[in-house]
Amino acid sequence: MLRQDITQRFDSNLRLAEDYLLWMSIATEHGHVSRIDEQLTILHKPEFGAKGLSGRMFAMFAGELGAFGILYREKNIKAPVLIACYLWSTIKFVRRLPLAVYRKTFAK
Repeated sequence: MLRQDITQRFDSNLRLAEDYLLWMSIATEHGHVSRIDEQLTILHKPEFGAKGLSGRMFAMFAGELGAFGILYREKNIKAPVLIACYLWSTIKFVRRLPLAVYRKTFAK
């Protein structure tokens, strides 16, 4: 959900991590986002890396890094934050990769 005065929307030119870029842009430009700790939907597939676009782990990782690059070029984040985001994203990717490989290898 967004406040009515926030006019940002998904970048229709992006195929990967466009939702991530949208939320990061809103957070950096408007200064505050909140997390609702309520289940709003039920997932019909396993966690990240199982199927769909998120199943394309390398492409999603590259898309996330690209989103950080856009935030940096638009001057929404500074170089130290960009580096920290790249490191954090890489750590998440390395942590998720073995599970995704396992699922692709042994899932039926």
